[in-house]
Amino acid sequence: MSGDSETEDSSEYEGNYGSCDSCGQYEATIECSLFDEEIDHGVMEGEICEDCCESAFESEPVSCVQNGCPRVKRLQFALLEKTAKENDFKKSNKIPEIYVNSANAVGIGVSEAEPETTFKDTAIPVDAFYTGSEYDFAKTKQQKYAYSKDFVDEALSILKRLGEEDLDYEILSRSGALIMKGYSAWSVVSGLSIDWPYMLETRDFLENVRNGYAIFEEAVNEEIRLVDLTIKANLDWSKLKPSQFEELCMDILASFESISNCVLTGATGDEGRDIKAKEKVKTITGVELRNWCVQCKHFPSRPVGRQDIEDLNTLHTRFKFDVYCIMTSGTFGPNATRLLEEYEKQGYKVEYMDRQFLENRIKQVPSLLKKFCDLSAK
Repeated sequence: MSGDSETEDSSEYEGNYGSCDSCGQYEATIECSLFDEEIDHGVMEGEICEDCCESAFESEPVSCVQNGCPRVKRLQFALLEKTAKENDFKKSNKIPEIYVNSANAVGIGVSEAEPETTFKDTAIPVDAFYTGSEYDFAKTKQQKYAYSKDFVDEALSILKRLGEEDLDYEILSRSGALIMKGYSAWSVVSGLSIDWPYMLETRDFLENVRNGYAIFEEAVNEEIRLVDLTIKANLDWSKLKPSQFEELCMDILASFESISNCVLTGATGDEGRDIKAKEKVKTITGVELRNWCVQCKHFPSRPVGRQDIEDLNTLHTRFKFDVYCIMTSGTFGPNATRLLEEYEKQGYKVEYMDRQFLENRIKQVPSLLKKFCDLSAK
């Protein structure tokens, strides 16, 4: 008899749960394989309500994903919608499966469809990934790619909130976009032309080595010495007239694949702007053109100071630029650097290039040194 009684009790329990062991207010309707033993809020397997399930996912998303909860995808959808609003992401018009940021450079999706299916492209595995100070780089067997570190970090932050930490990195072959795939959520980050980011990272990298801010293994140290020797130029900037310096700046910009339509404007009386140009910027859904406003400061014997930088709010009203660029034959003083950083915090896209940056590019493009042969120190 006792055996029959136990069978009846077990049968009766299978279809009827008691109140939620977490909040005690609602009927426990969900069996959760994650909570198969007591945890902080006391939930046991099969004893959790809908609201507490969502709350538990938001507080412990990684655990839910790693335990393969069948409800993860639905929970990620709901959390992604909430996170998108908080981070100013919106549903993409062209690709409704993803939320995109305001720059259309980062997309986050939760879908059964693979990213390569969504974008109708082929995915290539990433062999190596390097994180720099401003840019990240990926390498496949065929090619190297560059990405904005800010955008990659933004994508990683949202994926982590969705519980995705164990990620596979891939490259979409046609667009060069970076795919970071988790269990069910994934991100896409638009790529950049590599020569510009590579130069900036190389400059910062070598500067850190010279100043003792980085410690490297012997093999890497040897490589850095070789790189340093190949890019160090011995140029006499005082030999250039201001008009020649502006022309050189224009040619340096035009030497980058992503920059086009470089025009000198100083001679036309275009006050406050020495060069105008356009930059081809890759986004998730295609290429956009952004207008550059460039100022040239030929100061071979002194640094650029705060007083040498025009008010960007006034300048933007005049030229409606997307990117402000300042180039100098000298260096940037600390007050000038702080002012430019303040403008960046206000939302302006700022590029500043000092003598070291210009010399690095001249050494990489021999035709520049040939054209401006007066630069060569005798």
